[in-house]
Amino acid sequence: MLTALSRFSHEQHRKGTAQKRGGGEAPIEIDALAAEQRYSMEPRDELSPEREFDRAWARQLLASVLTRLGQAYGDAGKWEVFAALQDHNPTAKSCSVALLKPSTGLRA
Repeated sequence: MLTALSRFSHEQHRKGTAQKRGGGEAPIEIDALAAEQRYSMEPRDELSPEREFDRAWARQLLASVLTRLGQAYGDAGKWEVFAALQDHNPTAKSCSVALLKPSTGLRA
């Protein structure tokens, strides 16, 4: 019986001195009005959350691929070619001017 009482007392002391949520830090105040104003300034989009996630994922994937592709072209010493192709819809003339080559071998 004495052991049970000792364990109970120890457990109660442990629970009473346990660090609570937040660890004794002062809570962070959230200014709901400022958050709502920031939210209202966001561009309105009628896309579903799933569709918006897919778009953000695709943008991130394209940025990552372009970065790796640029590094590969740079490592191969063809940075000028990559820079000329950075335009999403390059014409043969703009590529040939950027590469200082005649445009006969490039298709529009």
